[in-house]
Amino acid sequence: MQEGTGYLTSYFLHLTSRCKGMVINMKTLYFECFSGIAGDMTVAALLDAGGDKDGLFSLLESLNIDGFDLSLTKVDRCGISANFFDVKLHSENNHNHRGLTEINEIIKNSKLSENAKRMAANIFLCLAEAEGKVHNLPINEIRFHEIGATDSIIDIISVAYLIDNLNVKRI
Repeated sequence: MQEGTGYLTSYFLHLTSRCKGMVINMKTLYFECFSGIAGDMTVAALLDAGGDKDGLFSLLESLNIDGFDLSLTKVDRCGISANFFDVKLHSENNHNHRGLTEINEIIKNSKLSENAKRMAANIFLCLAEAEGKVHNLPINEIRFHEIGATDSIIDIISVAYLIDNLNVKRI
């Protein structure tokens, strides 16, 4: 991904409370993904929406994954200010091909809440099912390439953490 493109999702992401004549405390998350969605852009947008940066960075640094640095910077593109979230890998060797079992162990042993663990595990299960259909393999034989890489795991775990942290009830 080109640097500086993380602001786009922030512009289209909105957290709102919806009501019909009364105040309720249900947060709805709207994604407008007319041209796709990227994990780092989603993380940046959720942080722009009020997600806990310090809690997120603490969680990610405690994961049983090595070889990365995190950065969060403010960018301004065409008059729109937003966060830019980046996972910098120490080497190209961090593009491991992990299976669903390995990824689920990372999630299980993390400090995520139970709700965020379920969310992250379900995201990977959906991806494994799709990969299995494409490659005609059972999900336990799938070896993720791009999404098994360190940066992709961090993006998905971050999104699960931030959605839970923001107390989103509906997407």
